[in-house]
Amino acid sequence: MPPIARSLGALVLVVAAACATSSQATPNPARAAASVAPATVSMAGIYDFTASVQGRNVVGVMHITGTPGQYAGRIETDVMPTISITSVTTDGAKSIVVAAADQGELRVEMTMDGTAVAGRWYLGGESGSLSGKKRAK
Repeated sequence: MPPIARSLGALVLVVAAACATSSQATPNPARAAASVAPATVSMAGIYDFTASVQGRNVVGVMHITGTPGQYAGRIETDVMPTISITSVTTDGAKSIVVAAADQGELRVEMTMDGTAVAGRWYLGGESGSLSGKKRAK
């Protein structure tokens, strides 16, 4: 085989390899983001929960109404008066519920997995775990 033919053959192989590598190394960013981004979960519903408060379990019900960006509701427990929910923000399966308690702002950070929720609550300088389940409609 003449040297020029070998050089052209080598060049074709190098270009073909570069093109193949280039198309595989540069994925479609929109497609990659769409496959990774978690879907936002609707938080509207009724949640039965148990929270750990100063070493004891407190049972309650959280009622969340509305739509994303416009949630409201209330939290009822067996040890406190009804607390009004002032906001709910979501990021995928993670949510933050903020409510106005007599002792200050109650913040509940939780993650939803199917109908199960788990997370932590914060009020003043105290915090504790929280777990529960969203009721079926």
